Amino acid sequence: REYCPARRHDLATCPICGWAATKKQIRDESMR
Repeated sequence: REYCPARRHDLATCPICGWAATKKQIRDESMR
């Protein structure tokens, strides 16, 4: 990860990932 060290969590609930992650990254993560 580039900004948030957490793994396999909900990007939508993480303020760092919610800001840093792109829509594609969020979609790709939710598929796992």
